[in-house]
Amino acid sequence: MAVSPEENRFSFGAFVLDLQTGLLARDGFVVPIRPKTFTLLMHLLHNPNRVISKDELIAAVWERAVVTDDALTQTVRDLRRILGDVGARLQSLPKRGYVFAHEPAMGNGAKPGLDGGHPPSVDLSPPGSASTHAASIHAALLPPADLSRIIGVIYDCTLDPTRWETALSEIAAVMDAESAILSLNDLRLHRVIIHKNVGWGEEGIAERQKHMPEIHARLGEWFATGPPLDEPYVASRRLPPSYLDSSPYVQTCLKPRGIVDILHQFLIYTPTYLSELVISRHLRHGPITHREIGISALLLPHLRRAVTITNVLDARSVERLRLAETLDLLHYGVVLTNSDGRILHANARAERMLDEGRFVTGRNGLLAAATTRASQELARAIRIAARDEAALDGAGLSVRLAGESRGELAAHVLPLNGSDLRISLEPAAVAAVFIGAPPPLDPIHSKGTLEKFLRERFGLSKAEADIALEVVSGDDRAMVADRLGVSAAALRNDLGRIFLKTGVRHLPGLVRLLADAGHNQHGP
Repeated sequence: MAVSPEENRFSFGAFVLDLQTGLLARDGFVVPIRPKTFTLLMHLLHNPNRVISKDELIAAVWERAVVTDDALTQTVRDLRRILGDVGARLQSLPKRGYVFAHEPAMGNGAKPGLDGGHPPSVDLSPPGSASTHAASIHAALLPPADLSRIIGVIYDCTLDPTRWETALSEIAAVMDAESAILSLNDLRLHRVIIHKNVGWGEEGIAERQKHMPEIHARLGEWFATGPPLDEPYVASRRLPPSYLDSSPYVQTCLKPRGIVDILHQFLIYTPTYLSELVISRHLRHGPITHREIGISALLLPHLRRAVTITNVLDARSVERLRLAETLDLLHYGVVLTNSDGRILHANARAERMLDEGRFVTGRNGLLAAATTRASQELARAIRIAARDEAALDGAGLSVRLAGESRGELAAHVLPLNGSDLRISLEPAAVAAVFIGAPPPLDPIHSKGTLEKFLRERFGLSKAEADIALEVVSGDDRAMVADRLGVSAAALRNDLGRIFLKTGVRHLPGLVRLLADAGHNQHGP
């Protein structure tokens, strides 16, 4: 292992770890790594060939937080997975701890982009004094003001989905990208069910839709290798030149638009559905580099939280005067708290949960979970949300409140004090805690059951119910109109009546309405 104290840079095997930027690279390419795993690796590299006790590692990685040996074991396992063959150098010594052995350093390499060019080599030695603080790491990738602004816009989208185009424009701009897509994809039918985009236009999105089977096939091969969901898929680094030369997607969709590289950042993945952020780089900026990968990693937990909560809230805005009425309509329990975790407001579902006390409690007016670990994580996330939403990272995202034996239940913490839009909910509140098991994303349940639901609940005619079910299939409206044998104008008029009768404002609202219908019919 080679160490350069002047640059605070460690080289071991094919890896380089730089403490100034907080980046880990292998063969010249940045490797995504979780913050706790990074801190563990850093401590091991600072103490080579020395037996380090579990207590010392827990203190170094988690500081004053109370964790069990299981947390350390999981983090060690994650580090070994990232290091691959080099992970064998991290040895477990029963009843003693761990030791990380020396290894000579190796050189770096590079791989071509979609256009045959090479991405810039990774520079892991910027000038300046060394720092291991997260703020310094983030600033090396994105100025703090820009990061805070973008995170604020992302969280505003949870209460006003019309702002997603603004958020995507901001994200594309800081990544030197001309286009971006946020989508929910049906992997079975190879359709994009819901999407927001900038830079593609209707024609571009329609052309891309034709190639979804190919896109999903390549992503399916990637997921079959078992990568962590946080690891992005970068086309130029995963696809060989021979494939790129023969790919219909690359040759007929990407190249004519000047796109030379694509980054897929995954937000949600199940065997049937995929939610992702897709960043496209054009000729004038070249292939995706370590900087864009690093920025996407910074934004990932905030995007994931916003998308998770957006699946719960379906409104253009929430007016404070109608707060109680709006929150009572949600399938989630929602609790608004101040920085101390004191409950300022709870919707009807949350009130029932608090009274029951199985998963969450409100003793002395403070929000707590039934388990100590969940209570600590919620309290920590609320404190961070009160101080700096940009520092929230993965804290408070999908906090498990119950094991599978009691029914899967999770809490998501949304910071509220970062913008006027969110402050308008309740000025004294710093966080909204969403509690529950989210409804499934699948809008395609039994057609007969959903048709009956639409006709009995909202008074739709059979023809209107059929149209509603066709429209949420994921096809564009021109295809639906052709399949139904009606004009595009007639379909628009029919949809207007359907939206009016069901009380939704747009297609995503109709998709979620049907998803909720299936959820209510198949479980609590």
